[in-house]
Amino acid sequence: MWYVSYRLDGSTRMRVFKTRELAVRAACEMMVDQGNQQLEVGPMLAEPEGNVFKGEELRRICGSGRT
Repeated sequence: MWYVSYRLDGSTRMRVFKTRELAVRAACEMMVDQGNQQLEVGPMLAEPEGNVFKGEELRRICGSGRT
């Protein structure tokens, strides 16, 4: 399970996805539709070190088409 965390109307929200690929794809779509809104993608249960994508790294992943 993977999450996408984002800011909306001054509060932090989270959506949960079954796979990393689905979470990254959703985050990329959110970037395009709503602009940069402090998005973060990461695993729900695993150690987050090295597995959390945000900021420039997430923009690079979305720009390259790699999920």
